[in-house]
Amino acid sequence: MPTPRDLASAAGQVLALLERVRRRVWVRHALLAAAAFLLTAAMVSILFRLAGASAAVRLGGAACAGAIVAGSLLWRGRRQRSGAAAAVVVERSYPSLRNLLVTAQELLAAPDGVPVYMRERVVRETARAIAGVDSSRALPLRRETIAAAIGALLLFVSLPSATDGLRVLQPPAIGHESARAGVADLLVAIEPPAYTHLPSKTLRNPQAVTALAGSTATIRVLSRSPAIVRINGVTAEPKSDGSSQVVLGESGAVAVDAAGQHRVIPLTVTPDAKPDVRITAPGKDLRVVDTHARIPIHVTATSGRRSPRRATTTASVSSASTISTAIAARTTRATGRIVGP
Repeated sequence: MPTPRDLASAAGQVLALLERVRRRVWVRHALLAAAAFLLTAAMVSILFRLAGASAAVRLGGAACAGAIVAGSLLWRGRRQRSGAAAAVVVERSYPSLRNLLVTAQELLAAPDGVPVYMRERVVRETARAIAGVDSSRALPLRRETIAAAIGALLLFVSLPSATDGLRVLQPPAIGHESARAGVADLLVAIEPPAYTHLPSKTLRNPQAVTALAGSTATIRVLSRSPAIVRINGVTAEPKSDGSSQVVLGESGAVAVDAAGQHRVIPLTVTPDAKPDVRITAPGKDLRVVDTHARIPIHVTATSGRRSPRRATTTASVSSASTISTAIAARTTRATGRIVGP
């Protein structure tokens, strides 16, 4: 370690401490600027998200706003990164120096006009006084580091996710405006089977398509360029009006290529329920003596989503046995479950 009795060594010791502190001031300002950049960018990104802006607008706006705030902080703090400011920082943390370091820095920076013996004495005394000074204690960086970390976390949460960048087809709600802008607008009309008596529905730019098995899907792409529609990997031939029609039988995906864009929509096809046959009369087991007797049978059948159908028939009994056996024989042609009374 340089001895304070040597003027040059003492001056070097003083200047080395000031340089270490000045570098920590630079690091502190950089962390503050980074924290300001990240926090500002996060807030701007959240505001743009609430306004419904696209991912590119959110990224650009957040970066510009953050850069302006961070640059302003660095510019305003330029005077605090000098040797004189570093001396003041150390004096605040070590009051026992009693402005000795500030005086030594001023004498080393402007030695003219001060007697040599006085300058040498002040520098030597300062070198002795700063022997135990720790620059990290004089200027801790813990709070600035935490602020930068919080800003990075908020920005990570607020920025567009990977799925936002993969939305290749997100046109506006108005189809004609989308077509003029060169973006493909997708319409999917679902017509359920006639026996279900369910209403048809039309979906615009759906994220997913759900339909009953046997439904007819009419897919129309509003685009100036030709469109290719594939259902479960099979190309749907377009009709004269440009729409594609297909009967849905199994789940998979609808792929659309139009206007230089590719979109894949999950397709869920729900199978219809099996028929349900219920025997409502007779309401109990019967025994008859006459084998030629005919017993009336009332049957209620529901096939999938159809309305219940009721029918009345008769069954002959060839022996004195339970009527349930005859009923079961008469209903074996039904598909599904058979429920007795």
